[in-house]
Amino acid sequence: MLEKQNEIQTLKVGSFKAAIKAKCPIVPVALVDAFIPFDSNTIKPVTVQVHFLKPLYYGDYKNMKATEIAEQVKDRIQKAIGLH
Repeated sequence: MLEKQNEIQTLKVGSFKAAIKAKCPIVPVALVDAFIPFDSNTIKPVTVQVHFLKPLYYGDYKNMKATEIAEQVKDRIQKAIGLH
């Protein structure tokens, strides 16, 4: 049995800069158990959950720095997968 758990990888701040320039919504996505197919030595089917979270609209983040947006997205994902 795998002992590894879901964890959030580092969010790249630059990935939010395109959304800032385009003034478009940012939709956080939480992947649950997506690591299992890569970490297990099996071909058994694995159920992976994909959660599309509430978007951050431009009005919500227009006065924030990219690092602050990344932190907010990370917090939302952590809450969604039960890490926070």
